Amino acid sequence: MEREDVVRAIYRRSRYIISDRLHALIIAMTEGALPVGYTVGSNEKVDRVMASAGIRDVTFSASGVNTEMALQKMADIENRAEELFAGLATARERLRRLAVQIQSLVTDGPSVVI
Repeated sequence: MEREDVVRAIYRRSRYIISDRLHALIIAMTEGALPVGYTVGSNEKVDRVMASAGIRDVTFSASGVNTEMALQKMADIENRAEELFAGLATARERLRRLAVQIQSLVTDGPSVVI
């Protein structure tokens, strides 16, 4: 847990986290940093998972991208910070409701007799 604490502390001090690792982008957002998904291949997986949480258009592929384009993408993400963090809040609420449903099924669910 000690290393995770160090990483989270760094993320809390960061404006952006640039990574091709999905978990890094998600943890970054939970600590207040903007996610920038940067891949050398397809960014489909990161796009799909982030979109399921209402967080869209935060990735780009290195293929055919120059520094100016990358900086523009980061500026676009910065301009949408409020929208992106609202998506995170919505995702957290969905997870909270699912946890309540699961807990209810576990504690109050039907009994199975075999």
